[in-house]
Amino acid sequence: EIVLLEGNTAIKLTYGAGGIHSVNKNETYEEDDVNYILTSDVASMYPNGMINHQLFRFKSVLKRFSEIKDERVEAKKNKEKSKDALFKLILNGTSGLLDQEFSWLYYPEGAMKLRLLGQLVVTLVIERLVLALQTQDNLKLAAMVDCYVALLGDKALLHGLIAAEKIRSAL
Repeated sequence: EIVLLEGNTAIKLTYGAGGIHSVNKNETYEEDDVNYILTSDVASMYPNGMINHQLFRFKSVLKRFSEIKDERVEAKKNKEKSKDALFKLILNGTSGLLDQEFSWLYYPEGAMKLRLLGQLVVTLVIERLVLALQTQDNLKLAAMVDCYVALLGDKALLHGLIAAEKIRSAL
């Protein structure tokens, strides 16, 4: 567990095999005239990590996996929903096969690298968001695997959007 604390904002994060998760009270937040909900995720975090850090035992698999990811990006851009969904399932399912002992893609070292990389990336994103929004009173944050949700007061909304965009483009 780790607690990020800056100004009036604290977020407790837990780390495990299932990814990173924030520990939040059981509360419901809703948008209104003053508060906005901002959500963001790291697009294709696991597939990109697998490609960028070459987390396959076989180069031919890495090459085909990269091609499928490119095809998915194109399908999503062209709003081909069924094709996009199919490629997303293939990409995300393949990351899970790195952990399966009886899969021909089994590569436990690669799976561990992938999970740790993902947890570090999301921690960095949250840390940067907390720092960028440190003037926000009682900022509410939640994190899960590859995304975060923030409840922002009106004054902080623009700063939050700018910070989120800088973070996303930096990854």
